[in-house]
Amino acid sequence: MQSRRIIIQFALYSAELRPPYRLCFLKCLYTIMGVLIYKQAAQLYRNLINTTFDSYMGKGRDTVAFSRHALVFPEGTVFEEHSIVTRGDVIVSDYCAVDFGMITDGRVFAGQKAKLKGINARNDVRLDVGSLIEGDVFSGNDVFLGESSRITGKLSLDGDLDVGDNVKIEGGFEAKGWISIRNPIPMIVYIFIYLLQLLKAGRSEEVEEMLRELEEGGEENIPVSDVYAYIPRSSSVGIQNSATPGALIVEKRSKILGNWQVGGIASVGHDSKFYGSIRAGNSVVVGGGAEIFGSIHTEEKVSLDENCRISGDITCKSLKMAQSAIVEGTIKAPLGIQFANKKTEMMEEKVERFNDGVLEGINSLL
Repeated sequence: MQSRRIIIQFALYSAELRPPYRLCFLKCLYTIMGVLIYKQAAQLYRNLINTTFDSYMGKGRDTVAFSRHALVFPEGTVFEEHSIVTRGDVIVSDYCAVDFGMITDGRVFAGQKAKLKGINARNDVRLDVGSLIEGDVFSGNDVFLGESSRITGKLSLDGDLDVGDNVKIEGGFEAKGWISIRNPIPMIVYIFIYLLQLLKAGRSEEVEEMLRELEEGGEENIPVSDVYAYIPRSSSVGIQNSATPGALIVEKRSKILGNWQVGGIASVGHDSKFYGSIRAGNSVVVGGGAEIFGSIHTEEKVSLDENCRISGDITCKSLKMAQSAIVEGTIKAPLGIQFANKKTEMMEEKVERFNDGVLEGINSLL
């Protein structure tokens, strides 16, 4: 609101001033308009990266509903020597460092100052302001490069290329579609002339509405695919060590490398292989048939499902494990170990539901 008032005041004053002073005011107005347009563009890129996932919450998850702070690897994700092969859209949030290239059949979104080792996407690639790709980038569709983004390798795409200011592509590029270079200056001049005409006509309400839309634009959410990989803000994914401030969710039949420092819960899906150790700030859940070639350390609970195998040690508050689960190392659980049996658990659940039904019937009679 304050910026809109300043622009209107500048426009009114500029019409009354002498040419030398008018030029100074016009330069100030251009600067303010440039800031507003840049803000709108930046907000658009924020929405491309920080997508709303509420409509997909809980879809296809083994154990945990989606959280914006949870790092998610979808079903079938495989860590190779230099790349992560996954399915669906890949969202790498702001200030993340990924020491792997990303290979996917969906789209790739990289946030502000995110760093990756390369991208191979069958669909769109969108890089936010200041992002760095240390390798080649291939897209089967369109590519959008934010201001000051940098690609150290070659860029190849089958669609259109949209390039922001101060973008560097060190290995050259090949684009089969249209190439657009964004330059906000002509738009600023156009808006300024249009504003002056509206003010001269006494239509100040339309000026207010136009500036309000310009300042508050770019609020639409862009949906992602049902299957996606999501790396939350300020996370790091390395060859040997990785860290995320929130939870870690690895879905079934995945292969993960490295030792992980997890701020929240850690969930390893069914039949997955985890080549490293897990140190979590909350509970750890290991699905049936999963293998962890390392240790587990947490101050909370650990749950091991049927036929899973832990090759290292387990340190936790309490451990609940299936009778068929195997732990090759030592177990430290001050509050004890509970052996779970699926048949017993199902029977206890049925008895609990029966008791709840009986109590409800008695209450209704009373």
